[in-house]
Amino acid sequence: MKEITFMLVIVALIGSSLACRRLTGDSSQGQYELVCRDSLAGMNALTAKLKIPEHFKQENPVKQGGEFDPNRYFEALTHLKMREGFTLDYAYSYQGIGGQPLLYARPVDEKPFQTEAEFNVAKPESFLYAVQTDDSPEAYLQFSLLALMGSQFYLYWHAGYNDSQVLCGLSDIERIISENARFDFGAKLTPMQKLKARGISQPGPLVTINDDRVTVSMLTFTNWGGFIQRTYTLKRAFPHTILEVQNETLVEYNCGVMF
Repeated sequence: MKEITFMLVIVALIGSSLACRRLTGDSSQGQYELVCRDSLAGMNALTAKLKIPEHFKQENPVKQGGEFDPNRYFEALTHLKMREGFTLDYAYSYQGIGGQPLLYARPVDEKPFQTEAEFNVAKPESFLYAVQTDDSPEAYLQFSLLALMGSQFYLYWHAGYNDSQVLCGLSDIERIISENARFDFGAKLTPMQKLKARGISQPGPLVTINDDRVTVSMLTFTNWGGFIQRTYTLKRAFPHTILEVQNETLVEYNCGVMF
């Protein structure tokens, strides 16, 4: 009986906090919601309907032309661009039980890596070292979106674990909850997990710019981890090195599906 009473109190407190937040509002939470939504919508429009080329589903796959060009991301991420003289490229990694692109930046006058083996021998730096911003808060948010989700195309089988998505506001939490209930995909969110998710105090991204550092905090969701607050600390000067990444699990959840 005591446990039931305690649970009811917790539910009431979370519900009261959520209702209060919706009534009073918080301008800092929604400051970057629009650019977040527009950026993700643009990225998703480019990749959502891509089908993995059959020639990638074999040992040592090589691009044959006509595959997705990740430089198109910059059509959506309008505060970013590649460093002059560089282009965004990838080799494709296929391991039989999984496949994924290996992004890198290369000078436009150099030949691309043909295979994963060539990529591994060269050990190129993170492709982000050649991505420039316009030094606006929106740019650093887009930089972080690209860092987290830029390689989420042509994912095959086990690579599907790479499903982290950025949430831009309260409505995205509701969308996740609705999708989880509707789709026949593993375990469902429990009532308590839903309540905790709806009570998350920072549902949208925040960007803080200092003299030499930038922090970008984003709420993310993955079916193999739950709702996670992900915070990047970036070097403000170009190249915008990622100095630290912190992950705080706010609502733990695992769909239980094993590829």
